[in-house]
Amino acid sequence: MMSLQTYDKSLAKDEKQFLKFCFPNSDHDWKIRHTTWNGLGEITIFATVPGIYVCFGINTEEIKRRVKARHILKENYKTTHGSLSSLELIVYHQIRNYDGRNALTRAFNAMSKPKKVNEWLDIAPGESGWEELETNNPFIIGLQKLLAENVMETGNASIGKVSFIMVTEIQDPADADYEFHMKIQLRR
Repeated sequence: MMSLQTYDKSLAKDEKQFLKFCFPNSDHDWKIRHTTWNGLGEITIFATVPGIYVCFGINTEEIKRRVKARHILKENYKTTHGSLSSLELIVYHQIRNYDGRNALTRAFNAMSKPKKVNEWLDIAPGESGWEELETNNPFIIGLQKLLAENVMETGNASIGKVSFIMVTEIQDPADADYEFHMKIQLRR
């Protein structure tokens, strides 16, 4: 039977910078790991401390048996921290998934409150931009399924708000190639 294995790993320079960017006043002792499937190929790289899971990339396409990204998040967090009950924040670095990027762009355009690129923006369920953020966004949909499948273990958690940032060096947003990052805050 094939299974997930998790090993210690070092982060690349940009990944270390991202942790400092997201958690500037943090003195967290991050556990940095990568996950393989049956010892073959890297599926994900993540950093975690109690309450926080930061995903630096995930690729399940190489796995012969279909495994969902939400199941990998769940197993990685539980293996490291024992239970999903303490999970409060999920962070995604450099979102490359087409549907996820489109959902963030649509949400940005639909938001009624003031917004700028290169700044973290917050959307809570029901606010302007939420429907666009949620529609066809595999990160939000997957997390909602994870929470629904694990109601007791997560302490009846739900998504409280999503923060995201569209980073670019280019001044004209129409010409920009954005780097997308997202934080999903849970509530109980």
